[in-house]
Amino acid sequence: MWIIDFSIKRPVTVIVAVFLVLIFGTISARRMPIQMKPTMDKPFITINTDYPAAAPQEVEEQITIPIEEKIQAVENLKKMTSRSTEGRSSITLEFDWGTDKDIATIDILKKLNLVGELPEEAETPIIKAITSDEERPVYWASIRGNLPANELRRYADDYIEPMLERIPGVGDVRIYGGQEREIRIELDYAALSARGLSVTDVRNAIRAENRNVRGGHIDEGKRRYQVRTVGLFKTPEDIENVIIRRNADSVVYLRDVARVYDTYKEKNSLVKIDGHPAVAFGILRKTGEN
Repeated sequence: MWIIDFSIKRPVTVIVAVFLVLIFGTISARRMPIQMKPTMDKPFITINTDYPAAAPQEVEEQITIPIEEKIQAVENLKKMTSRSTEGRSSITLEFDWGTDKDIATIDILKKLNLVGELPEEAETPIIKAITSDEERPVYWASIRGNLPANELRRYADDYIEPMLERIPGVGDVRIYGGQEREIRIELDYAALSARGLSVTDVRNAIRAENRNVRGGHIDEGKRRYQVRTVGLFKTPEDIENVIIRRNADSVVYLRDVARVYDTYKEKNSLVKIDGHPAVAFGILRKTGEN
């Protein structure tokens, strides 16, 4: 056979070819990704819209349905599911296999521009292209200690979660158990009505105060100083001292028409280990990582 004849007549060439195959084969084997669960990038795109303090029915009628009517014409759309909850609209779009998510996202943006004006209080819709792997944790971990569940949750948010997120291959970390800290403002509607104020007045005053404002710079000799007004709230007392309205003869503070509480969000998950409160971590991997 010609292969045998060629190998006998040109042994050096054959040896070099064998070495090249071994070298490149070894390099390829070392760089070949190894995964317990190979990536199955099924194209999903979600559209999330926040509508604070709105009931589920209002969210559905004023946010979800108008968006659905325009989005249903997106090309290669296979399935659309929506969920309207208190203060939030979530629409999940499933596309055919092989659909380019970047092109689909552009198509969705064009359709969203055709949606009529959403309620003034509603946030701008957020589009997120996700993979099916990003929705399922690949590893679970949990901790418990002598601290109350809420304090344990705060410690996990401040220290443990950042450490886990820095591990190579970790895409996201979800925390369950305990309650997140929340600053709650409870309005006294009788006090508001007596002073001729509305909820919108309170909201606008809080938004205007809770921010840092740049003020340019001041030149002094060879030095230049940046000037800014620091107004972000640091304590509940800072919120209580917000001025809602100022007249020539009176000033209305937030504390006059509301109460501010440093508390926790509504509990939506419960984790226990051997009957003791605990905190659990759902670890999601980056796409393509082991």
